[in-house]
Amino acid sequence: LEWNLRTLASVCNAVDFAHSRGIVHRDLKPENVMIGEFGEVYVLDWGIAVSTKDDPSGRFPLASDATDVAGTPCYMAPEMLLGGGSALSPRTDVYLLGAIFYEICAGAPPHEGATVEAMFSSVLMSEPRFPAGFPAEARRICQKAMSRDPADRYGSAGALRVAVEGYIRHRGSR
Repeated sequence: LEWNLRTLASVCNAVDFAHSRGIVHRDLKPENVMIGEFGEVYVLDWGIAVSTKDDPSGRFPLASDATDVAGTPCYMAPEMLLGGGSALSPRTDVYLLGAIFYEICAGAPPHEGATVEAMFSSVLMSEPRFPAGFPAEARRICQKAMSRDPADRYGSAGALRVAVEGYIRHRGSR
C-alpha cells in the first residue's frame, strides 16, 4: 500500500508540473503509470491531453476546442461528460488522481456499471461507494479529490500530493 501511495505522490508531482505548463492529461489511470528500472515514475499516454492556454507548438489542442467525450469511464470526472472543453481544467486531473487513490485503497476503480449508460450515471453522480474497512482519512481525501464540483476539489495536483503524503506519514497511528 505504501509503495503504491508513494508512486501516486510521484504521479501527482509529474501532473502538477504539466499543469504548470498549461497541460491537462485527461486520461490518468493506473495503466498510464510505468515504473522504470531504477524506480522512476513515468506518466504515459498524453494522446488526449489538452492545453489550457495557446500552445504555439501545436502539440496540444486547446481545452476549449475539445468537444468529444474522451477518457476512461471508470475514472472519468463529471465535467468530462457534461461541460465540453471549456469545463476542463487541472482540477479535472485532480479528480482522476483521486480516482486512482480510490482504486489503491479499494482495489477497484470508483465508477462501475454493467452498461455504458450505468457507468456514465455513476460518473455524473460522482458518489463512489466505499467498501467496509475503507479508512476514514482516505475516504475524506477521495471525497475531496472526487467532488462533483471542481471548485470543491483540491486546488492542484500538488495539494493532493501533500494530502496523500500526510496520509502515508500517519496512517499507521490511526
